[in-house]
Amino acid sequence: MTDKEIRQQIARATAEVQTWPSWKRNILVHSSQPTNSTARTPVDNRQTSSSQSEPQSPSPNE
Repeated sequence: MTDKEIRQQIARATAEVQTWPSWKRNILVHSSQPTNSTARTPVDNRQTSSSQSEPQSPSPNE
């Protein structure tokens, strides 16, 4: 899509949303917000400890 086409689509969508009742527009606004106020700590699964990288054998007590 060209910039002109994108702007036309945005204008159409904006006009459509303006015809919605306020309760429906509020749902749209609130559903696009994050549910948590703080971001989750990133997890890097590529880092492994030596205990995780070795296969676990069953313990003799089991």
